[in-house]
Amino acid sequence: MHIEENSGAESWQIGVDVDGDLGFHNSATAAASVTFNDSGNVGIGISPLYKLHISGTSGSNILRVQDTGNNSGIGIGADATNGAEINYGGVDILRFVNVSTERMRIDSAGNVGIGVSPSSEFHVKGDANTVARIEPNNNTGKATLLVSSSGSGDGGMQYDANLNKMHIFSYSDMSFNVGTGNLSGNYPANERMRILSSGGITFNGDTAAANALDDYEEGTHTATITPTGGSVTMNSSVDDLAYVKIGRQVTVTGMITVASVSSPTGYFNISLPFSIGSWGGSYGKRCTGSLWINPKTGGGNVADYIVYGIQGESQFRVYLGDTTSIQADSAQTLYATVDIILSITYLTN
Repeated sequence: MHIEENSGAESWQIGVDVDGDLGFHNSATAAASVTFNDSGNVGIGISPLYKLHISGTSGSNILRVQDTGNNSGIGIGADATNGAEINYGGVDILRFVNVSTERMRIDSAGNVGIGVSPSSEFHVKGDANTVARIEPNNNTGKATLLVSSSGSGDGGMQYDANLNKMHIFSYSDMSFNVGTGNLSGNYPANERMRILSSGGITFNGDTAAANALDDYEEGTHTATITPTGGSVTMNSSVDDLAYVKIGRQVTVTGMITVASVSSPTGYFNISLPFSIGSWGGSYGKRCTGSLWINPKTGGGNVADYIVYGIQGESQFRVYLGDTTSIQADSAQTLYATVDIILSITYLTN
């Protein structure tokens, strides 16, 4: 069937092809502009393979739905690089609505908001305890969130489901900022702590590696006593000293007991868990502490003891003292069952 206007300039043909498809042809074109095939599919610009199948020129809207009031609408098509495209014009916001409630929007600046009108490139707000979730496909995988720079490395976090461990990582230093200055977007404001890429923690904006807290350790040290001459054997049940190491500073405390002696002479040394470090001048290379010896039995006296250490040694020396000088004969005051109670603080390297 042929239909045309009075002038004959424009016409339509309606017919059925050899496959039984009904086609609408514009101005006697060979290809149908609209096709209804015998499978119930409708094609516009193409022989349809789907219930509604539309084909058009690349780089243009193939399907558009718009409002007659302000011509705002949404278009679906393909761009010039053969990619799919959804676009909207004449409106400021593209909304995604489910059950009459907006769930997501893209504003005219390209910001994406889920549950909120976005104030940044990606903005999520929710009432649930869990607002967003990233998880691996299985219990042995890793879920990773990367925050990247186009110029250098990544930062982010990763959850290892196999180890049940969270990793937080940064290409360089990692700072922790607390305070109201961050709420206005003035990042980073009010730095309170920093983890240096070289290792160690600094505080309140300090970035100097020399000031970084780079170690914390607690433990016990099995002490030994070494006199200048002779020997001292420790009670193996009471020979451990406790220590805490924070950065370079070591504090050693506790009580040890002598089991037996063999003709000890001179001063005696008590071992340390770490060697004494070097800092400052010659007097700064020494450390001191407090020590008390309880004679318990055997007639010994509670004497005045002087302790100090020298850099590079993993022990401190114990001398006897009087009103004017130190005496190198402290070892003679040791005998079986003597308790030594001490507290020593020093710097290591």
